Amino acid sequence: MTPDEAAAHIEKYTTKLPALKRFKFRIHSLLDGLIFDKDLKVASIESRVKGVGSFSEKITRLGKDYIDPIAEITDLVGLRVVVYQLSDIDRVGEIIRSNFQIDEDHSINKSEDLEVDRFGYLSVHYVFSLDESRAKLPEYSGLRNIRGEIQIRTVLQHAWAAIDHKLRYKSDKDIPTKHKRHLYRISALLEAADESFEILTSDLAESIGEYKESVKGGNLKLPLDLDSITTYFNEAPIPLALVKTAENAHIVVAPHSPNSKQQEFSRLLKHATEDLGAKDIESLNKLVESAIPSAKAFFETLEKEWRKAIADKQVKLVLPKEMIFLSVFYLASYRNKLPTENLPQLGRLSKAFTSALAEAAKEQK
Repeated sequence: MTPDEAAAHIEKYTTKLPALKRFKFRIHSLLDGLIFDKDLKVASIESRVKGVGSFSEKITRLGKDYIDPIAEITDLVGLRVVVYQLSDIDRVGEIIRSNFQIDEDHSINKSEDLEVDRFGYLSVHYVFSLDESRAKLPEYSGLRNIRGEIQIRTVLQHAWAAIDHKLRYKSDKDIPTKHKRHLYRISALLEAADESFEILTSDLAESIGEYKESVKGGNLKLPLDLDSITTYFNEAPIPLALVKTAENAHIVVAPHSPNSKQQEFSRLLKHATEDLGAKDIESLNKLVESAIPSAKAFFETLEKEWRKAIADKQVKLVLPKEMIFLSVFYLASYRNKLPTENLPQLGRLSKAFTSALAEAAKEQK
């Protein structure tokens, strides 16, 4: 390519940048929504448009012979989805295939291309464009013929790519021989770790399935851990009855906040074991069952105290499901005269809880 031809292509690319940036923005937002709708948690979604300097360097690079570089280069708009484990790569791939037009000839799976001892790490690349139905929508006007590339990799693959970039070795031929073995070993360790995480995730899912079968079958002789206590409170008849009692007292039971830094029922696990001495799910169930007779008066008084504090009758008392179950610990502590200072403070609800505990204790007598 002559300097004049390159300059013409660079000028053309500069005029196309606004459309490419709009395409990037639309696709990033769309991809984020599609992944969210599938309830798939990913580490990050990144996007960028190739800068003019980078475009210029690429089309004038030795060995490159472009006729129409804007049409030929597939990653002028690039997105990267970083997932937590290997199976998520396929899940994101299914989302992409279902919602975009895929250029199969230019899309690659590097895991199929790399030799067993090849320097580098794995990732999947989809070259895509808008499908017909989406291209007709007003928000995608003028973006029909733009192509982009979506790369999917795990967090460990992403870590290796960052190391690879820092070392600036583009192929195994570039690596000093004395360092090759060390680098191969690091790459192999990361790949093995990815596979181990996949096995661990599968094993955890299998354990949760076994917990569910046990709880539904009435077998509560289970160890106390976060998975077993979560399964118990979501599946067992007695805690479900406790939730129903709260709802009958006009309390709105809310799901766990997806933005919470604390896992649902983690506080319950801590207080069940440390404050109330529960040893397994069976002993926890007895504790919850013992609170049922006091629960109706407790929740009714709690809602009444809330009404005293809040003038607007349209404002409902909303408690997370975990807090509904945490009330079991309040009831048990109050009834058995256990110290309550270690139990969580509830801010503006503290007075209401105190009154409700007293009323529940009276009812029980």
